[in-house]
Amino acid sequence: MSTAIFQKFCLLLLGLGITMAPGYGQQFRTVSAVDALEQIRARFGDGATQWIAELRATGGQPQPLQWDVITYDANATGVLHHYRASSGVVQDGGPDSRRYPADVPNGFFKVSDIGVDSVAAFTIAEAEARKARLGFDSCDYFLQLKEFSRETVWKLELVDATHRLVGSIYISGTNGAVLRTIWVQRDSISGFPRMIDSMTPGARNFSGVTDTEQTVISSSPPPYTGIAGMPQNTVQPPSDPYDPYAPVSPDGTVQRTPAPSVSVTPRQGGIFREFPSSGGGGSVPAFTPMTSPPAPAAPAPAQAPPVMTTPEPEIIPNDPIDSIITGPPISVPSGNGSSARIPPPPVPQ
Repeated sequence: MSTAIFQKFCLLLLGLGITMAPGYGQQFRTVSAVDALEQIRARFGDGATQWIAELRATGGQPQPLQWDVITYDANATGVLHHYRASSGVVQDGGPDSRRYPADVPNGFFKVSDIGVDSVAAFTIAEAEARKARLGFDSCDYFLQLKEFSRETVWKLELVDATHRLVGSIYISGTNGAVLRTIWVQRDSISGFPRMIDSMTPGARNFSGVTDTEQTVISSSPPPYTGIAGMPQNTVQPPSDPYDPYAPVSPDGTVQRTPAPSVSVTPRQGGIFREFPSSGGGGSVPAFTPMTSPPAPAAPAPAQAPPVMTTPEPEIIPNDPIDSIITGPPISVPSGNGSSARIPPPPVPQ
């Protein structure tokens, strides 16, 4: 009896192990974004995933274990509904009233608008990380509409084993094009991060040319060769020319005598100008371009410095007022040169 009971017990354990193993494996099996939406539709109907606001998931290796899906709900006060889907398990999170009006989604899209599933998005992100020579441990997913557009955009955040961000990649959910990459390179000694953004000015594009170099190349003018490459003179004379220095008649009317017009004829190697003569008839011969450069002009002769002359002093007649102040003039007698006519100076005491 004991042997039969023991055999039955072993068969019972074996049967429990066989039946529990598939459920245990299914519980931890990853799921893609499109598969999660299909599970929600199968559980709650077509209206649950008719219009989608966004999808989020964390810890993908490469795909996550669970997706958080926000959809449009016309019956909810916040117009949003929250679902949670994993492999074989779907949960109804109820209306989501935390978003509006402060944090509104960029818009709503359908399942058919997702041209690139999360599996393909991870493959593209892994290739970009390999080109940047950066490693990562897991991937966080976020899918929404591009702002003011009908195009879906994936944002994949690559995280290392210490839960530090390695880089962010923006991928078109329509055709899989890489829209933007942001990498975080940390110094091996100091650990300080250095940001490398593909959208910054001067960042290298896929052709290996910086955006600044591409702008300079595209905006450079065509090369010119000599005078032939110079742009032609496009200055046109006025339609009604007149001489601004014309005389004015006695009645105040300005005599608007037309000024001599200038005709400009562009020509290879020079410009010819024709001027009418001042007499009104004929014209000055046209300028003939020289085949050799003109000789330098001779220097002007030096001028002699001006001669400084001293003006003669002006003779001022005697003023009558002088006689009043100084008295009558002293008469000097003419004689034989005797010194008695001039009194000697006083002797100081």
